[in-house]
Amino acid sequence: MSQCEKNKPKINLLHGFQIAVYGVVTYLAISLFLFFRSPFLELFGNTVKGTAISEIFYIALNLTLGIVYIYFDSAKSTCKSSAKELEANLAKLEDYLNTKTVK
Repeated sequence: MSQCEKNKPKINLLHGFQIAVYGVVTYLAISLFLFFRSPFLELFGNTVKGTAISEIFYIALNLTLGIVYIYFDSAKSTCKSSAKELEANLAKLEDYLNTKTVK
C-alpha cells in the first residue's frame, strides 16, 4: 500500500468501525459462551487472572486477524486504477523506454 499513495477517508472510517465491532463482539462472545474460557480457567484457575488471560487471547487473536484482512481489503479497494490512468501511465512508460538506449 505504500506505493499506492491514495486515501479514501470514508472507507478508512468504515474499516475502523469494523475493527471496533470485532473487539466488542469477541468480548461479548467470551462473556456469553463460557466454554471459550474453560481451557484458560483449567490452566490458570477460576480467578480474575484466568478470565483476563482468556479475554486478552481471544480479543488479540480476532483483532489481529481482522486487521490483516482489512489491510489487504483496503489495498485492493483503494489502489484500483481507472482505464485512463493506466493508459496515461503506459504512455509515460513507452516514452521512457523509447528515450533510453540499450548499451
